[in-house]
Amino acid sequence: PTPPLFQRIQHNEAKRMIPKSISNADKKPPHSFMRVGMPFLLFVAGGTYFLSIALDDRLKDKEQMREMGGSKSDRQFQMEQEKENLLRKLQKDIETKEFDNTRRIERPEEVLARRKKEREERNRWYRRAWRWISGGENRPTTF
Repeated sequence: PTPPLFQRIQHNEAKRMIPKSISNADKKPPHSFMRVGMPFLLFVAGGTYFLSIALDDRLKDKEQMREMGGSKSDRQFQMEQEKENLLRKLQKDIETKEFDNTRRIERPEEVLARRKKEREERNRWYRRAWRWISGGENRPTTF
């Protein structure tokens, strides 16, 4: 092996032999921002711009679909159209006819009691007798 002193001498001579233009490679070249920084900033700004346009378009499409009721099958669309038509007809009937939304709904027991009372009123003895004499409806065969 070569002694360390000789190695140092060879290293120093090698340094002297290297031209100065090559040794300046460690330094930053002039206008490095224009070569590296500016394209990077343009890339980031352009990407941000085009991404915002794409997202805006996507959001507009989603909003339009939501307003139209979303993407639906033909069957769902027809069902909703029929429902809207029926509701429109029902609303029209409610507006033209007298509709009382506050009327109480009778219980089944009350309906049965009312019908029984009506039947008893209809079948009182004097009403039955008059129907038999006059030949009205439900004429009994025997009295």
